Formats: sequence, structure tokens, C-alpha cells
Amino acid sequence: MRRVRLEGLMRNRPFRTCEELNTETQRHGEANENLLKMWFVSRRVPFFPVPPCLCVGRSLALISHLLSLSIVCGLAATLAAAQEGKQLPVSRPTQSECSGFIAAAPLPKDIYVLEGADDDFHERIREFSTGDFIYLRGNVGGIAEGTEFRLVRPEKVAALPFFLHLTGIDENIIPPISWAPGQRRQIRKSGHPYDDAGRARVIRKTPEAAVAQITFSCGPILRGDLAVLYQPRPIPEYAAGVPFDRFAAPSQKLQGTIIGSPRNDSDLAQGDLAYINLGSGDGVHAGQVYRIVHADRERPLFLYQSLLHFPATPQESVGEMVILFVEQKSAVAVVVASTREIAIGDGVQLE
Repeated sequence: MRRVRLEGLMRNRPFRTCEELNTETQRHGEANENLLKMWFVSRRVPFFPVPPCLCVGRSLALISHLLSLSIVCGLAATLAAAQEGKQLPVSRPTQSECSGFIAAAPLPKDIYVLEGADDDFHERIREFSTGDFIYLRGNVGGIAEGTEFRLVRPEKVAALPFFLHLTGIDENIIPPISWAPGQRRQIRKSGHPYDDAGRARVIRKTPEAAVAQITFSCGPILRGDLAVLYQPRPIPEYAAGVPFDRFAAPSQKLQGTIIGSPRNDSDLAQGDLAYINLGSGDGVHAGQVYRIVHADRERPLFLYQSLLHFPATPQESVGEMVILFVEQKSAVAVVVASTREIAIGDGVQLE
């Protein structure tokens, strides 16, 4: 029965020649190609959408795509030209507040973090963060409610820093080993390093201690952190996008050295902070621009290298930095431009 039904259907359907079948296949192929072209033009070219009802060729789609690309490139070039020379802040407020510093003299220890609220179990190690309440002990008699303090933590200059590192105490400024010859000696010569821990505002004074609330924290705040009166650090501005001469002649102005970074990094890049061994006593002030000069520390590190002859090469500038704020013998700077990695021990020259 099934075979008879199929034979009946085949008898009722007209037979077509191979030429007719080829023509119909070609017509369907052309229709699919036109639909694909219209979809590409209407979907892929956002600046010049072509209605699907228009049947355009491949050349028009390519021309529209090139025109869109040229408009985008032109807008990008216009924005880049507008940004060049525009005054921009050199740092973010959080980066500036958590930069750390090297003080020329030890800070007073008359006010410090004694304890914090909610210490029912009297834990030996406690960490506080933003929003927590802490107790300040010391010379707080003349402190009024609402006074804001900067919380800092002195770093320990250990004779054997490697063993200090094994105990779990990580210093942010003093490296366990010198990344450049004499780095630890340069830091000790510049003063006493301190890490920024955060800020706290006094909300209540009691006979036992002053109660303060942490308004900002760079990390965990610990017992024993020192409290000094808060002084804002204004963020200077610089002209962004201004090119500098990579092989400029050596400057005869103020010169110094990069002696460290807040995270003990051996290499720096654009946007990183650095410490230099120049301070307000040398005439450094916030907003000054310094050229970073590459120092070839590969010669001579070893005795036999000092016996070899190396030809003189031009001075290579690897970036620029802007002074963020200064201490008496040191300064904190922000790298605003770099052409390659910047290493601890590279020189700086006032522009």
C-alpha cells in the first residue's frame, strides 16, 4: 500500500530537467547572498545603517566601513590632542593617604592606639578597620572632640631583616634585602620610615582614654600605632601627554636617587610611588617635575668588572616623576611617564 501511494505522488508531480534544477539552485543562492549582504551592512556599520530593503553591493559596504573607521580614528586623535597639555592630578587621594613617608626625626609617641571596642575575649592580636571604635591613650587632655588624627606605624630597621621577615613582620619601605647597592643605608640616612595606617576622629573623651572612630584605613590598624594630628596632603597637578626628550643632555640642576617604594618593589612603572633622597632641606617642593635617569648597575658590581673597559654611552631618560609631598631629607613622588621599567637606584634630575 505504501509503495503504491509513493508511486501515485511521483506520477502527480511534474518532472524537471537538470537545467531547471540548476537555475532554481542559483536563484536561491543569489537570494541568500543578498540577504547576507543586507544584514552585514545594517548590523556591522553603526554610523551608516542601510535599510534591509536596499540591496547594495559589497563595495558600498566596504566604503561605509572605511568611512566609519576614519571617523573613529579622527575622534580619537582629536581627544588625544585635547588631552595633551591638560592639567591632571598626579595621584588618587587614597594613594596619597597611604603612601608612607621617611621622617627626618622620630615622631612623638605621646598618643597611641591602646585598644578597641568589643574586646570581650581580650585577644592578644586585634586588627581594626574603617568604622571601628578605638581607644587613644596618652597626652589627650588638650584634645577636643572632633579632632582628626593620622595613624602611622614605625618600621623596624633590623640588623638581620631576613629573620624579621620570617617572623611574619613585613615592612613596606625597608626591603629585606637591598635592591640596589646601598639602598638600606640610604633609607637609614634619610630618616625614620613610617607606614600610613589610616585616620581616626575623636568622638568622646573619657577619664580612661579618648574614643575615636576610624574614618579611613589603608590596611589593618593595630595596637601601638601612633596618632599624630592630621594634616591634609594637597595633590599637585601636571601637564599630561607632553612628550619628553629621552636622550636629553645631563642636567646641572638638583640630582638625587630613587631609594625605595611603598611596597618594596624593585621595579616601578607609570602610576607607582617612589621615595627619593632629596627633601625640603635641598629645596624640593610639591609639584616639581624630575627626570628619571637610567643607572647601569651592571658595571662594576664585581671586582673583575672594574678592570674592564666600558665605552661611554649617552644618558638615557626612562621616565618622569612629580613630587607629591616632602619631608626634611626625603620626598614621595609619583611616576607620571615611563618608557621602560624604572629600577630602585635610578637617578633623578630636576627639570
